[in-house]
Amino acid sequence: MKVHEVMTPNPMCCIPADAATRAALIMRELNVGIVPVVKSSTEQRLVGVVTDRDLCLGVVAMDRHPQTVPVQQCMSTNMITCQPDEDIQRAARLMEEHQVRRIPVIDPEGRLLGMVSTADLCQRTNLSSDTTHHLLKKVTEPTEHASKPRGKIPNRAA
Repeated sequence: MKVHEVMTPNPMCCIPADAATRAALIMRELNVGIVPVVKSSTEQRLVGVVTDRDLCLGVVAMDRHPQTVPVQQCMSTNMITCQPDEDIQRAARLMEEHQVRRIPVIDPEGRLLGMVSTADLCQRTNLSSDTTHHLLKKVTEPTEHASKPRGKIPNRAA
């Protein structure tokens, strides 16, 4: 089975100059945790992704105003991608290796075609239950940096 058979085609996206608020509104509207970022509204070349975690840690936790923070300041540019004609097993391996739940699908020129998620692979494919269990286990393993404190958390107001 190929990635294009299970991916979500033509996902909503942002451009780098959009405010972080736009990415958050797309996430809320579509009930997703990632929004691809393309070069411009006319050039759909993938330049980054912004996740709910990026917004939380890079905007909210830093006490920045989401309406004034451009997506390019909080997006991730180190992306794991796949192509539509790749086998779903490869997409699953990429997710496992990089501990990501969603991968942009691009053409050979880097244009965004869709998104594929662990949910797509687990619910819409013929992967064995052992394979899907392994995928979910690997993707959700805690990382070393996740348990380290990063700074002071302010006290709650009484």
